[in-house]
Amino acid sequence: MVAGLATAPIIMYQFQNFAVYGVLANMIGVPLMGFIVMPAAVMTYLLIPLGLEAPAMAVMEWGISWTMATAHWTAGLDGAVLHARQWPAPTFIMVIVGALIALLWQGRERWAGIVCIAIGLLLIPLARPPDILVAESFKLIALRDDTGALNLSSGRADRFTAENWVRLNGQGEAKAPVWPREGILENSSLRCGEEGCRAMVKGHAVSFPRSSAALAEDCADSAVIISSLPLARRCAAGMKLDLFDGRREGAHALWLTPARIIVRTVRDERGVRPWTRYLQDGKKKESPMLPEKKADTPSASP
Repeated sequence: MVAGLATAPIIMYQFQNFAVYGVLANMIGVPLMGFIVMPAAVMTYLLIPLGLEAPAMAVMEWGISWTMATAHWTAGLDGAVLHARQWPAPTFIMVIVGALIALLWQGRERWAGIVCIAIGLLLIPLARPPDILVAESFKLIALRDDTGALNLSSGRADRFTAENWVRLNGQGEAKAPVWPREGILENSSLRCGEEGCRAMVKGHAVSFPRSSAALAEDCADSAVIISSLPLARRCAAGMKLDLFDGRREGAHALWLTPARIIVRTVRDERGVRPWTRYLQDGKKKESPMLPEKKADTPSASP
């Protein structure tokens, strides 16, 4: 239990889940490994030169089978895994520092560690995740609906990226909803037709055209256009993102507010390194249609 609690913050930050019945699984699995599997493994090595290892290997196989059965049983219990959205970095730092203070300090001062942990956990709901995520290939887009869940533009493109987005958003291993080919997406303003999709996000008209025929109309009345098709320079939309942006800057994350639009890319996050190539300075980018240029840094990473 102590080991599980000690590693829980690291697991929650890195993998966004926590095994609730880990202690129960270990209470059964560790004795099986320690008293049956490992002794049988040692006996196997000793008996191999004599050609008599078969009985020891059979015992080892039995122990491993029951250990695996225990893992599958506990994993199948209701509420076996607790899923959570990715913690912001300040939360992780404050929880770790607070735990160290609480464990290593002497006297009443150790309660400062508990306060530090509590403050770190309170920062989680204050972190605002991106409203829109765009994969590097621009073939996969995720839109956050009114419930906070991510909805994917495709169920087949960039599957590894999609799985990571869903996990980081705390949706576990559940399959994320996919945009309809035609119709309205539930819990969202997204409307899709044969030529593409449109949504109103925080007061901004956002278009996701699927064909060049839809580009002219979208360019005339959209604040943001995100497309896997090349966008013409003469397009009048406030912000234009296409596949060439993905090739230059990697995946994109967009935060939209009524006053402005903030975009952060993989290139912005990885910084200038000897093994990275830049075509221009890696600065945070805001919608050119808005005069305000103050760049507040959101507390969640793309």
